[in-house]
Amino acid sequence: MDAEFAAGRLGRGGHALAFGMVPLVSAAGKTLEWHHTRRLGKLLLELRGGDGRVYARLAWRKVTGSLAAGHTASETISLKREGFWHPRVTVRRPRGAADLAVFRMARSVRGVLVTLEGDAFEFRPVNRPLKGWSFVSGAGEPVVTFHAEHRWFRAARRFVTLHAAARGVPEVGWLVLLGRYLLALKEQDEAAAAASAAAAS
Repeated sequence: MDAEFAAGRLGRGGHALAFGMVPLVSAAGKTLEWHHTRRLGKLLLELRGGDGRVYARLAWRKVTGSLAAGHTASETISLKREGFWHPRVTVRRPRGAADLAVFRMARSVRGVLVTLEGDAFEFRPVNRPLKGWSFVSGAGEPVVTFHAEHRWFRAARRFVTLHAAARGVPEVGWLVLLGRYLLALKEQDEAAAAASAAAAS
C-alpha cells in the first residue's frame, strides 16, 4: 500500500482518490499557487498547478468563525481554532468528534502539529531555501514551504512548495491545508488589529 500511496493511486487508509483533483504527493518537488475568492461572503482557497489542475481546496463554513473544510484528492478534513489562553487547531473528519491531529500554537501561528501516531511537524518561519513558513519533520527536513510574491508591501500571490521529503509523508495533505489555514488566520487577525487601531486613533 505504501508504494500505491507514493505512486499517487491511493489515499490515506487505502481508499480510492476523489475525482477531479490531482494527488498532492505527485507535486513533490514542485511549486503550486493558491487562488482565492469569496462565495456568498465566505473565503474559498484553491491550490492549482501551472496547468490549472486543482490539488486542494480550503473553504470556510461561515462568513465569520474559524471552522473550515479542507479537500484533497484523497480525503476531506475539518480545521478549527479553539482556546484563547492556549490556542490550538484541531484536525478532524467532517462531523467527526475525534481529533486526528492537534496543532498547538506557541507564538502567533508558530507551533507543532502532533498526529495520533505521535509524528510531529513544526511550523516555523524560514529564510532558506525559500523565505516564508515551513512545516519541518522531526528529522529536521522541510516538507512544505509557504511563500509569497509581494507587491507594494503586500502579498499579491501565494505559493506552496512541496519538497522532496513530501513523498514520504502521508500527512502532506494535512500540512498543505493546515499551513494555508494558519496563515489565513494570521492575516485575518492582523487586519482586525489594524482596523481596531485605526478606529481608536
